[in-house]
Amino acid sequence: MTDALIGNIFIYSLLPGVIALTIFEKKGRNGFQGFFLGALLSYLGVVIALFVPSNNQTLKGRKNKKIEDRKKTIGLIRGTMKSCTNCGEVVEMDLFVCPHCKKYA
Repeated sequence: MTDALIGNIFIYSLLPGVIALTIFEKKGRNGFQGFFLGALLSYLGVVIALFVPSNNQTLKGRKNKKIEDRKKTIGLIRGTMKSCTNCGEVVEMDLFVCPHCKKYA
């Protein structure tokens, strides 16, 4: 393969695929679908990806997970939470049985 052909494949397929993948993931959509759209339709796929509506339910779930992770980290630092010795999940300090693995925490 010549260098020009490799460059054209990168510019007209892979690069738009990665751009569309990034846009899809930022909107809470499946990144693989975005990559496929961008790689198949080139820059037209990127334009289409810009107009795809956001999946608010997925975005809200990601935000809630980040908030939960922060609360668990703060709880570990303050000493109000502990890690389960079996599964490693963060649980409240006063629990004797882990709600995740149902074993002694």
